Formats: sequence, structure tokens, C-alpha cells
Amino acid sequence: MAFILSQSYEKICSPETVSIDMAVTPPDKRKRDIDNVIKPVLDLLETAEILENDSMVHRLNVYWTSSDTVGARCAIIRISHQ
Repeated sequence: MAFILSQSYEKICSPETVSIDMAVTPPDKRKRDIDNVIKPVLDLLETAEILENDSMVHRLNVYWTSSDTVGARCAIIRISHQ
């Protein structure tokens, strides 16, 4: 969360809606459910005051990606106003 808070963002407020693309890198080769990653990331966007409320998300594209970095990594690729 420190990385997010160190960035400069304008808070997105209702009644706007957003579309989010999320690339997820699992920490190891074990089988995982991708849906377990979604809620914590959306909650973090609220806590960091990037989104007023995660109910503003009207489209969500979440996919697995690979990386040489060890550990779980989530990257918000795009937040766009619709």
C-alpha cells in the first residue's frame, strides 16, 4: 500500500463508473483461485482513496501473468472513466 500512497491520484467519485484491468502474478506454482485476489485489491483502492467505493467498478478484467519476481504481485493496468 505504501507504493500506492506514494503516487499522485485524483480520487474517482460517484456517479462515475470505472473499468479495471488487473494482472496477477502468483507467488508459486500451486493452484489458486483468481477470484480470491479481487476483493482485497478493490478494498485497497478504497482505503488508498483512489475509488470512493468499489461498487463503481462496472467492468473488471483479471488474468494470471508470469514474472521472475518471487511473491504475489498485483498490478492495476488501467483505471478508466466510462
